[in-house]
Amino acid sequence: MNNHLENKIDKTLQSIDGIERATGNPFLYGKIMNKMNADRKAIVYTGKVVFRYAFLILVLAGINFFTLYKKEKSTKEKMISEAFASEYFINSKTFEY
Repeated sequence: MNNHLENKIDKTLQSIDGIERATGNPFLYGKIMNKMNADRKAIVYTGKVVFRYAFLILVLAGINFFTLYKKEKSTKEKMISEAFASEYFINSKTFEY
């Protein structure tokens, strides 16, 4: 058993004898710098694209105002109903027998 373990250790040590330092591609730095310095394609917005974005913004703003209007109307209705209930003693805390 001990001899078998020593053979495995020797094989492992012999396997790393031929290892050399890894070398990179000599043109890698040049390729990276070329990609970084390459002229990027200018983004051109046509009238059609601008119109679509403007329309989208208007629709979202409309939805926002509609939601705020409904919320304000709901709070006003709630305040009116609470005032009515308190005026005529209609609430869950009042018990009449």
